This record gives sequence, structure tokens and C-alpha cells, in this order.
Amino acid sequence: MNTPARRSSCPTHSEQAEAFAVSDRPATVAEEFDQRQGVHLVRLRLLGTCLRMLDAEIAAGNPTPAIRTQHALLTRHFDRWVAEVKAETADMRLEIRKPIAVQLAAILLAAQTARNAG
Repeated sequence: MNTPARRSSCPTHSEQAEAFAVSDRPATVAEEFDQRQGVHLVRLRLLGTCLRMLDAEIAAGNPTPAIRTQHALLTRHFDRWVAEVKAETADMRLEIRKPIAVQLAAILLAAQTARNAG
């Protein structure tokens, strides 16, 4: 069955094949980082989906003790995993102004060139 919850939490076969591809060379820093981020992505996506389902049960009027207990437990895991992601990427602030300025300059130059050529 291809439900929204399943689609949001299960990687495609090609993504799984890429994740387990074997190479003769050591992984680059970027590849290692990408693999760690993939773990974070899957964990948070799957747990987020579970939390949304429990939220829906509670909102639908089914706040049983078991559902509330599991919601609290999963929320603690989710918060811990979010904190791990934030800690791992805390020093990775991207300066957005420079790439945007370069893109804008390229667009303006292309527009000026096109205007002058036509």
C-alpha cells in the first residue's frame, strides 16, 4: 500500500542502492557528512510521521493513556534527535549574501548583454 505516511518515511530503491554502494576509495568529508545527514533525515521524518499520527488520534478525541504515553516518549526522542542535528551543524552557518549577490550580478549582466545584443 502506498500511503502518504509510507511515502514520507520510506526511501526509494534507488536511494537505498546509492546509500549502500561500495567504493574502493575512502569516503570524502562531504560523503561522510551526507551519510550522517541521511540518518538524521530518516529518523526525524519517520518519527515526525509517527508523532503526527498520534496528534491526529488525540485531536480526533482518542486521548487514551497509552497514546499520550507514547506521544510523550516519542516527543522526547524527537527533541533529542533534533538537538543532535543542531549540535552537529552548529558551526556550519552559510553566508547567504555572497552567493545571492553573485547570482544577482550574473542575472543583471545576462539581461544587460541580451538588451545590448538585441
